[in-house]
Amino acid sequence: MEILISSAILLTASTLAIIIHRQLFPHFAGHYISLLLGMALVWIPVVNDLVWKFNSEIFMGFVIAPLLFFDGQSTRLRLVSTKFKSIVSMTVVMVLVILLVAGFTIQSLFKIGLPLAFLLAAISIPTDATATDAVTDGLIMPKRPNILLKLESLFNDASGLILLSMATLWFQNGYINYQQTLMDFLISAFGGATLGYVSSWLLMMLRQQMFTSKVNFLNNTYNNGTPMKVIFFATPFLIYFIAEEIHVSGIIAVVVAGLVGNTEAQRSKLLNPMVYYDSVRLIEMISEILNGVVFVVLGIVLMRTYRDEQITYGSWTWIYIGIVLYLSNLIVRFLYSKFVMREKAHTAKLFALGGVHGAVTFALVMMLEHATLSTRQFNLAIMSESVLIILSLLVPSILFRFVLDKDVPDDEMIEELTSMRVAMVEHARQQLNEIYVPDRMKPILEYDLNAQIGQTSTRDFIKQWQKASRVVGLDQNQTIFLNEIYHYIFDQERDYLAMIEHRESKYHEVFNILYKEIMMAEMVSLRDDNEE
Repeated sequence: MEILISSAILLTASTLAIIIHRQLFPHFAGHYISLLLGMALVWIPVVNDLVWKFNSEIFMGFVIAPLLFFDGQSTRLRLVSTKFKSIVSMTVVMVLVILLVAGFTIQSLFKIGLPLAFLLAAISIPTDATATDAVTDGLIMPKRPNILLKLESLFNDASGLILLSMATLWFQNGYINYQQTLMDFLISAFGGATLGYVSSWLLMMLRQQMFTSKVNFLNNTYNNGTPMKVIFFATPFLIYFIAEEIHVSGIIAVVVAGLVGNTEAQRSKLLNPMVYYDSVRLIEMISEILNGVVFVVLGIVLMRTYRDEQITYGSWTWIYIGIVLYLSNLIVRFLYSKFVMREKAHTAKLFALGGVHGAVTFALVMMLEHATLSTRQFNLAIMSESVLIILSLLVPSILFRFVLDKDVPDDEMIEELTSMRVAMVEHARQQLNEIYVPDRMKPILEYDLNAQIGQTSTRDFIKQWQKASRVVGLDQNQTIFLNEIYHYIFDQERDYLAMIEHRESKYHEVFNILYKEIMMAEMVSLRDDNEE
């Protein structure tokens, strides 16, 4: 019960942050609202007591795994294959350089043991695509660095986990078994990729068989695809925990599974358009909520760390180590992308600054809780990594405002969209006056046409609700006739757009939006023939 209550609080906080962002502060980064809301929850004793202590296994399995799976779903497999060398370069070679630079710098400057220094450096490696989105909210990130950052974030969580495991064994045993470490890395990476590919392929074949069997295909119009949806949304959890159970990389497994699923989605959308559309909308909703949860959790952990009396601050060493970790990552990322990957200076600068750290870093820190670290060493790790996270969020949030263009809505296009939508609906209204419509249906159609252009009020809705609650519904013949009228209305709207599209060719995006709106309106307005 405790975990359900804790999850409900996190989901509610994430949803509330989305509402606050959209309704009150649309120009303020939504993820920062989630972060502040998470911090605020800690100051409410009753709520703080109900939220579970951060558990890295639960967080990675139930939040990060599905997010990475959905990110993989939105990434074409061909993009990964064509950028494979860059991915290996960023997530294997570059992270090793960061590990060496950060580890040796910390050891030489602060005179701490090399194993502990490498442990801190390994934790600082994974970047967070969600956190990167937060610092670029309202800004336009150029395509090249955006692709590099996305591909890096898909795979470098696994690199960080593997390096952390190596550094932990070094810290505990006092030596590194290089051959065993390399073998563990290969087994974890290739084992995870193989499991993700094979399991996703088998599940994909199962879904295809369910889609294309003669009985199911003939009934696709009425088939909401519930079994397929359940299989799809259970996939990241099943694959991640199976991978972790057999000691291969669960992160790589879910990413590869998502990449395989992207191609399936592209070639199967017309087998059952309803299932495809529902799945896309559900992915968007779940991703948005889970992304918010990441920052709510980050805010809670940061504030609890600050308030934890058992964490002794001692000297200011943890601040300096956090700064060194951030600068090491920043400098190596810039130099490596510019001189090794041969990127332009501007791209290298954006790539370096865009390597933002988030809650995944905290998950790695918490994995050390049961390692053989002393209280002082664990405190040093959690505080220095907190500094790293805060700097990686603040610095690009400030600098990106000066180096990136603002993603400001095109006022002219919005004005044209509004004007064209009104004209389109008015055309349909005029054409509707030319045909016979029963008096009982006129208020229904008038309200729906006004709703299309946002000319209804709460008072209008209440009147419609009261009338619909009191009046007996339409019979089958009336429903069929009403559906025919809706078809006629939406056909007239499409005809109007087709008529003026050649005169307003510069507003191609506006026409696409309106055509989609008509399609959606038609889908939700047509009533079931046996509705009573």
